[in-house]
Amino acid sequence: MKTNRLIALVLVLIVALSLCLTSCEDEKNKDLAKLNELAAKLDGNYTLVINVKSDNGNVSNKKYTVSDENGKKTVYAKIETLNKFDVSGGEITPPESYSTVTEGYLTEAEIAKGNFELPEFKFSSSNITIMNNNIMPETTLVGKVNSLTELMGKTFDASDVKLSVVCNEAEIKLISISFTSSQSYTVTLTYTF
Repeated sequence: MKTNRLIALVLVLIVALSLCLTSCEDEKNKDLAKLNELAAKLDGNYTLVINVKSDNGNVSNKKYTVSDENGKKTVYAKIETLNKFDVSGGEITPPESYSTVTEGYLTEAEIAKGNFELPEFKFSSSNITIMNNNIMPETTLVGKVNSLTELMGKTFDASDVKLSVVCNEAEIKLISISFTSSQSYTVTLTYTF
């Protein structure tokens, strides 16, 4: 008698757990479907910040403000690189300033070479493992990405890819992607809209 009750209880728990897991997976798929819907609304006006760090401490920050007005693209760039110490003949000479900043509008040739087309983001459950999904006034989705190429539609040689998306019901506000490049650089791409 006790054995039958125990078996029945275990079966009920298994069914309840499977329903819960299916429900959670359906919720994740709905979240990703909503992100795809919002991503389709993104236009050519955005800011891209690229932060690159190397193992030896070199840092580069690049900020591009991209505007697309009636098919004419303009890009304002602000590029900051840390200055290196000069080591020669056993003597170390510090740089005159901490960093060098270059900024201004890019030429049409520089824009074409830099490829400032906004990626066509594709959010799929086969590519993204959602780690955290906070519901507040804005939703913050955090996850791991298997293929950066599948996510962005551009070819990248990247590993350990992490994704963070901030959005509300009407729009995506931020997409941040961090990864390790094949040269062991830590790269963070942050798109704000």
